[in-house]
Amino acid sequence: MTEPTIQNVIDRCECEVCLTVNQHRSYYQKADEYLLEIKERQSKDFEEQLAEPDVIAKMIELDMVVELQFYPRTPIGFYIVYHHDVQAAIREAVAILDKMAFLGAEA
Repeated sequence: MTEPTIQNVIDRCECEVCLTVNQHRSYYQKADEYLLEIKERQSKDFEEQLAEPDVIAKMIELDMVVELQFYPRTPIGFYIVYHHDVQAAIREAVAILDKMAFLGAEA
């Protein structure tokens, strides 16, 4: 089985797909500062949304923040995957889209 690509995510979304890598560096921030700001802005529990504490630790260790935001069905409802690895973020996004399709939620 081949690795999913960003094109796979784009093809399955009706609206925007945005891949951002290391935006924090544009603001002269370290990953931990940036992630803390994200956590403070989130309406849900950031730790729950991110799912894996070891991913957060690795993002901080590597000073690498990958954000993959995608809108599967509407320009309002979206998901954001945070990771330290682009390919892992893509795999996680595809897994979310697969789950939506399985549940009949994907258009």
